[in-house]
Amino acid sequence: GTYQLTHFMRLVDMLTLAGGFTTGAGESCAINRTGADGQTTRLEIDLRQLLEQGDMVMNVPIEAGDMIVVAKKVERLFFILGDVVKPGDYPMPSPKGIRLSEALSTAGGFNKTANTSKSYWVRIQPDGSRQLTAVDLKKILAGQQEDPLLGNYDLVYVPDSKSKTLGYSF
Repeated sequence: GTYQLTHFMRLVDMLTLAGGFTTGAGESCAINRTGADGQTTRLEIDLRQLLEQGDMVMNVPIEAGDMIVVAKKVERLFFILGDVVKPGDYPMPSPKGIRLSEALSTAGGFNKTANTSKSYWVRIQPDGSRQLTAVDLKKILAGQQEDPLLGNYDLVYVPDSKSKTLGYSF
């Protein structure tokens, strides 16, 4: 919204006046400021540094005409689908990624009818293509194969075993 400056205010004051953050707010904001010469400058503010670490250098004074734009939250997700206890999308716990074994644990592990040796992992490449990698979950969990690091929007699919499903149905 638009707010009138009636007295000296800093960034945190303006953000509070605007009602704080929505759940979709990101970790940064920009202040676009037009000077007397008509030139616009942009100040980038790390909100995490300001609000969590208390860095008051980031709490800049606000001037008449400033436009404050809070970035949207960037969702970092991974997906576990197929014959697992809780298939779905999950938030990435770290910017570095998550190990495949940890991701499976997050999804509650695999069901007893899962075909753990025929699973695969899909990663979207920068050009938009998909890289499909076969993974043997049994070997990974036994420490016989490397536990890969999943990245943002990676998908792991655990198929069901037709023979196990048939066996358990009897």
